Amino acid sequence: MLYQALDEGLATINMVLGSRYVKPLRAEAEKWKKDLMILSSIVEEWVLCQKQWMYLVNIFTAADIKKSLPAEAHQFD
Repeated sequence: MLYQALDEGLATINMVLGSRYVKPLRAEAEKWKKDLMILSSIVEEWVLCQKQWMYLVNIFTAADIKKSLPAEAHQFD
């Protein structure tokens, strides 16, 4: 849902930037595009972080790992 909204926003702003009538507002439209690109990048990084977290949860919540690496398991908790 969020990716779809970002894609639609970028498509719209690109369409606006392609218009010959954008000249008076070009700087503002380019700022909007830059902001949408930054937001898209942040969302991608956040999803990557969540995937890595989910991977590590399975490792550090295992009983044998907690016994083997108690300090690291405590730090992860």
